[in-house]
Amino acid sequence: MNIILCGFKNAGKTTLGSALSAAIHYSFIDTDYLLVNRQEKSVPDIYAEFGETRFRQLEHTILMTLTDVKNTVIATGGGTFVNPKSARLLKELGKIIYLQLDEGILYQRMLENRLPRFIEEGYQQFSTFYKKRHAIYQDYAEEILDAKHKTTSDLLGIITQGIIKNGQ
Repeated sequence: MNIILCGFKNAGKTTLGSALSAAIHYSFIDTDYLLVNRQEKSVPDIYAEFGETRFRQLEHTILMTLTDVKNTVIATGGGTFVNPKSARLLKELGKIIYLQLDEGILYQRMLENRLPRFIEEGYQQFSTFYKKRHAIYQDYAEEILDAKHKTTSDLLGIITQGIIKNGQ
């Protein structure tokens, strides 16, 4: 079984994914890392150069290389699930867990770490973006983890207890 972490940029998917994979002795893959390595550019630079449509195609191409992975925690890019083909593929690859954070907390984190270029117009634009993505993540997730005021260790405990409880 694979565990796929989805959620917004700056939600903590990579941090949690790395810790989770070590705790349950799984491999760890960050799809943004794979994309950056293949393109030899940062995610913002890839997005700026190619635009969203081509970016999502490149992202899907990366996901297609993962169809045979097993016992792996996969941290996805924040917008991966916007592409229905990618979302369906990930659904086939494993259990999807949505790492959910409140809109205000995410906005603050993005301000601290630079807003993505496509939401630089402020909070109102971010709020609209948040609502759309939140609905998509909820549609595909088998489990929603409320990460508000929780540490990586807290979230790790919740997931590993669930794995033990469900015998996975």
